[in-house]
Amino acid sequence: MKIVLCLCALLAFAGAFHLSDEIPTLFVSHDLPNNLLAEISARLATDGPLDDIWKLFDTLETNIRNEQVKHDELYTKQQAECKSERSFRNKEIADATSALNRAGEEKNSCQISLTQAQGDLKTNLKSQTDIENALQTIQQQRTGGNEAYQQRVREHTESLQAIEQGASVLHDLYSGTANLVDLSKVSMTMLKYAIVNHHTQYYSGLAGALAQVAQKADMLIDPAILARVQELFAKLKAKVEGSLQTEEESEKKAVEEFMAIKSNLENQLQKLKENEQKLRIDISNYEQCVLQANNIIQDATTKKERNSGLLENGNRMCNTFDSEYQTANSQRKEQLELLAKLRAISQAKLGSITKPPATANIQIHEERPYELKDADEEEERKPRSTFRKKPRRKLF
Repeated sequence: MKIVLCLCALLAFAGAFHLSDEIPTLFVSHDLPNNLLAEISARLATDGPLDDIWKLFDTLETNIRNEQVKHDELYTKQQAECKSERSFRNKEIADATSALNRAGEEKNSCQISLTQAQGDLKTNLKSQTDIENALQTIQQQRTGGNEAYQQRVREHTESLQAIEQGASVLHDLYSGTANLVDLSKVSMTMLKYAIVNHHTQYYSGLAGALAQVAQKADMLIDPAILARVQELFAKLKAKVEGSLQTEEESEKKAVEEFMAIKSNLENQLQKLKENEQKLRIDISNYEQCVLQANNIIQDATTKKERNSGLLENGNRMCNTFDSEYQTANSQRKEQLELLAKLRAISQAKLGSITKPPATANIQIHEERPYELKDADEEEERKPRSTFRKKPRRKLF
């Protein structure tokens, strides 16, 4: 009879719950009410004390609250890790951005310097070509000038020789060992060189005096005329020698000017060559600078993109942590509210159930159509309850 009463009480208790209407869907999925009812039914079936049922409620509530504490601790740790990760990634992104900006500025500066150096090198090489051409030109001019000088020296020398020969013929003509033919040859030679050396103005007076000598060749030459002609020969010779000295001085001055110009051009060329080497070194350094800046830009860009991706992934993960934490908090709150509601219903329903006295048990046994031989046999004949004690399942 006691078993029948317990079964009736359990059925009434389960019916009073109206689980499909009063229990939220969230906890149906966790099977909390079904497990709880099964546990309560098992305890009632074994005639367990009601305190065990209240302890069961306490245990479930404690488990939920402990789980909340553990989740709080985990969430606090996750928040700290998220903060650290975000700080680290943001710093890495900031460092990469700073390196990217510095490398960009360095590249622009090196590129400008490289372009300028390349322009300077082009100008330098053109200047070298111009100076080399100028050196070649003045060298050719100097060679031509020297050849002209040598020609004038030969002409002056031959003119002096003709003058000396004329003076000698005049002396021989005066002494009777020469004739007018010899004098005529010498006169033509002197006239030739006078024209070549532009000394015709000096030769005109001598030519007149020689004409007078030729007219009196068949008679004795007047010593005064001879002295005058000799004086004219001496003056012409002095003029030719003076002209030759002028040519030598002009040549010397031309050589000095040539050497000065040549030295100046060669010095400029040497400086240009030295500057060329410096420019080539600078160009190489600027090219290396641009290359290094490009490498830094590439590395910094890769670093920025990689850390930006990791930061985005980390933010998604941390947002998931937040969402999961808020969802779990809501679920646990609903679980606690449900437990409180179930506890209240259980207290209302189970509080009205009282255990029957011992005589009632005896009376129930006497009314049975068969006799109990002993306690073991009586236990064997007890009807088996359809409510079996289920193992407790974890809520999460």
